Amino acid sequence: MKKVFELLSIDCGSGLYLQAAKNLTLEILGQTAHDIILSTNKPNYFTDIANDRLTVRNNIPEGITLQYINEFNYNLKHYAFEDIPEKYELIVYLDCDIKLKGWTAKSDIYLDQLMNDKEYGATRLNCVLGESIDEYIKRGTTLFRHKIDSYKIREEYSRTDDIMMSRLPSEHFLILKNIPNKIRKFQQRWLEQDTYLQSIKGSGGSWGDGFEIGISARYAGLNDYVEIEQGLSITILGFHFNGNKL
Repeated sequence: MKKVFELLSIDCGSGLYLQAAKNLTLEILGQTAHDIILSTNKPNYFTDIANDRLTVRNNIPEGITLQYINEFNYNLKHYAFEDIPEKYELIVYLDCDIKLKGWTAKSDIYLDQLMNDKEYGATRLNCVLGESIDEYIKRGTTLFRHKIDSYKIREEYSRTDDIMMSRLPSEHFLILKNIPNKIRKFQQRWLEQDTYLQSIKGSGGSWGDGFEIGISARYAGLNDYVEIEQGLSITILGFHFNGNKL
């Protein structure tokens, strides 16, 4: 399958994520034969990387990041899924704090076989919105309690609504079949949620993009999913988490 790596890096003042993105870009170019589309609000930061396989685009609106004491709102990853060329069959999205160590021909074979009849691959796909709400009601807390409250899920939706079937993955990486109509719906639904989160200034916290990812994937009909084992994502795909940030 023809693959493209999708990255997103937004400067929020420290430069940490820009440098992490540059490191990861060089790692992908050095270890794979695939193209990269990098979405950023600081395209000039990457002008020293001269490679035909890299497309750097400034598609991030100004003034859209939210500042917190110790974090910024990185719920803007949907911009990485905007206007993906149809020539690519598989989208490999990586958070830029991932370090790529050991992508080989086996990595390509693994993904081709894994995604042959699937649309959506990630980790933690056993986390289901409806079950999380049940846990919240029973125990008073759950992993995405802040997002459930922010979006008023319990108030706005019935327990029998289809949204409750949404699986809420880890957001560090996603593997998606490039099905144009579904990817557009996925990106647009995520944008709608993010716009709302921005309007309430990230009340309750913005971390945990897996919440929006899972709901958007369900809305887009990306329901043929496969769990990617955390261990295999390291040993076969070479994804080492936080390796380009710490």
